[in-house]
Amino acid sequence: MIDAPDRPPERPNDDDVALVGEYVLGLLDRDDAAALERRLSQEPRLRALHAEWAADLATLLGTEEKVPPARLKRQIEARLFPHESRRGWAGWGAIVGVPVAALAAAFFLLQPADPFDPTLHVDLAAPQAGLLVAAGADEDTLRIILQEGAAAPGRSLELWLIAGDADPVSLGLVPESGQIDIPRPEGLDVGVVFAVSDEPEGGSPTGQPTGEILAAEPLFEI
Repeated sequence: MIDAPDRPPERPNDDDVALVGEYVLGLLDRDDAAALERRLSQEPRLRALHAEWAADLATLLGTEEKVPPARLKRQIEARLFPHESRRGWAGWGAIVGVPVAALAAAFFLLQPADPFDPTLHVDLAAPQAGLLVAAGADEDTLRIILQEGAAAPGRSLELWLIAGDADPVSLGLVPESGQIDIPRPEGLDVGVVFAVSDEPEGGSPTGQPTGEILAAEPLFEI
């Protein structure tokens, strides 16, 4: 009997390659991660793809000089997983079998270089409005990120700096999506309060908050 030639292994499609990569990096939300885990238990091809991703990441972690500052994990975690998705960090360690901090380094290495390295941070959460605004500052830059929510129709969200008993100082409008960078304002330090208010479209007409203060929190060091 002539043996039939071996069939070439099925090539994974691009969607599955990207999906497994996001899973290994901890970027999937809870529902998508659970769905992929069910598929992993049933599809050997997908498990092989998962193993390749894990091995590639482990290879990236082979040299000590690639480990970033200790605060990097907290910074990335705050940007990517503001709420329940924080499970992704634990998933990295379980999947690859290396420390979570080292996997944070791998994620860092896969991203475009960004010189922004904040030492101060604040989260402004207004659950009643479905709003979450984050801000962080390094030596030169203040970065403002709209992580969840939006201004009401015909209104704007404005960010304020409040130092001690001084009047609030406007830092400009919260971006409608994504993030904006502005020069670091004077007087920024641990304990200075950031606040976000609901204002007429385009911002406060008086230079002081005129609408409801949706959230206010002090800056903390990271």
